[in-house]
Amino acid sequence: MCSYSSKKFGKGVNSLSECINILEEEEILDKELSLRLKKMIKFRNKLIHKYWEIDDKLVYEYAKK
Repeated sequence: MCSYSSKKFGKGVNSLSECINILEEEEILDKELSLRLKKMIKFRNKLIHKYWEIDDKLVYEYAKK
């Protein structure tokens, strides 16, 4: 997805969140979906990079949604 947005719109990105912002600005993603995707990206980053801070109950609740 990020390489698509950087090639199509001539904008470089340094993160997945920046990619989502570009796709929202270009009206490919609506605001609600963009917000949900950015929350998922933050959650993924927390799982990968800060696993010692993870609350298993929150992971379970988030996964159900």
